[in-house]
Formats: sequence, structure tokens, C-alpha cells
Amino acid sequence: MAVGRADVHYAESLHANAVSLSFPFFMAGQNAQGVYASSETPSPDEIAQLASYAQQAGLYVSIRPLLDESSLGVSRTGWKPRDVTAWFASYWQFLQPYAEMAERQHIPELIVGAEFDEFGFSSRWAGLDRELGSVYQGQLGFSRNWTVTGSQGGPVAQLVDAYPSFRELSAGSSLAAITGAWESYDRQLPAGVVESEVGIAAVDGAYARPWTLNWPAGTTIDPAIQARWFTAACRAAKTTGLGGIYFWSLGLGPPSGPTLAQAGAWSNSPGSSAISACFSALSGT
Repeated sequence: MAVGRADVHYAESLHANAVSLSFPFFMAGQNAQGVYASSETPSPDEIAQLASYAQQAGLYVSIRPLLDESSLGVSRTGWKPRDVTAWFASYWQFLQPYAEMAERQHIPELIVGAEFDEFGFSSRWAGLDRELGSVYQGQLGFSRNWTVTGSQGGPVAQLVDAYPSFRELSAGSSLAAITGAWESYDRQLPAGVVESEVGIAAVDGAYARPWTLNWPAGTTIDPAIQARWFTAACRAAKTTGLGGIYFWSLGLGPPSGPTLAQAGAWSNSPGSSAISACFSALSGT
């Protein structure tokens, strides 16, 4: 886990005060009744080791299981289980050892679900929370996609994966214009909500669809796109009184900046400099 320790040090160098450890789980297609861990899913002990490095560095830690879309076959944001009862039973079996580990490790937050727009307001989540509460006494969170409310009613989430589309912006837009767009978006969110994912590809056109990470061959990489996006998102979050901001993402391994193969990467680039300046500005607020 030397790479994990190095990543924690890198997060520290950016003046971060929190990390959210996302890890994948899988399904055998969208009609499968349950979920499973693959060789790509870190074990509870492996998550515990990485969390320990972060805790030793004084970072707030949350853990965040994320359903792998390639195994699902569709976007998780527009999907819901065919057999809800069977799916939640399987998901609880998957989550239980991670929740037990989080309790032993004194990890303060477990994000139970992320980006399940189509069934995020199901009453089944409350039942899952009760089951998790039998083994884990920390904070349970839920991260919605783009917005925290919906026409279905139900509870308001504490976190939002923030990928707003600003079609009026272009690569030449000023930082003030991008910040203004972010402020308008943030004001639609309840005060105190944490933006659990803020990310974007370093290419022209990404302001209109920041969730898109795969771009055609020949696309020009422009790290300044990311830097302005991150700076604007940070300034807006502070102005509008949000509870915090996480940037997506820092993978295990040597830090690297954006390439066409990994257009959303930002390590050791103008994007990471913007993130560092953001966290420095937010410290103490």
C-alpha cells in the first residue's frame, strides 16, 4: 500500500482536510438480482489500511461504494433494480463487512449510495440504514447526482455529485462568468450540502458536459479548462455557504495530469494548483 501512503501525502500537499475513498462493486448486467465484489474491489482490510494512512495525516475520511457502470451495462443514474427486495438484500450483504470495518476503524462517514437517481427516494434506503446502524455508529450519507431534491419527495441528501451543464460557457469564458454560473447552480442547493464530486475533462466543450471523460481522437487537451472550473467551483461554494467540496478524482498510483486517454486527470497540472489554492483559501472557514 505504498501507493496509498503516497496518495495521502499528495492530498496533504494540496492542503486537503478530507478524503472520500470510492471503491467499485459490480453487477452481472442491469437485470441481475444482486451485486458482487470482484478482484477490482478492495477488501475491507485494504480500505482500512488506506483510511489509516489518511487518519494518521489528520484527514477526515469517508468511504463510498460506487456501482461500476461497465458491469451494469447502462448508466447507474438512470437505472433501478428489477427486483428491489432482492437487490437491497444483496447490497446489505456486500456492505456489512465494510460497515463493520468502518466501525472498528472509527471512520466517521459511510456514504451508502451514490448517483441512484431512479430509486434514491425508495423507502428501502431507510431500511438499509437501520441494518447498517446495527453494526456502524458513524454518519450515513447519500450522494445524489446534480441535485439533491426530486419530484418523488423523500429525504434530502447531504451530498451531491456536481456536474452542472453550462452551455453558455466556452473555453474563452472569463473566470468571473464561470464563477457566476456556479453560484447560480449552488443557490439551488440547500445550504450546507457538500459537493461530493467536482470534476471535468481538460478539453474545449467540457463546460457544457463536464461528466464526459471520453473524447474523440485528435481532441486538444487544455488544462486551463480544469483550472478555471475548479477555481470557480471553489469560490462559488464559499460564497453560497456550501458544506464542502471534493474534487474527482485522485487514483492510486503516481500523480499525472490530463491526457486524451485520461482527460479528467488533474494531478501535477494547473488543475491541481487550482485545487491547492482552493483548499488554502477555505482553511479556517
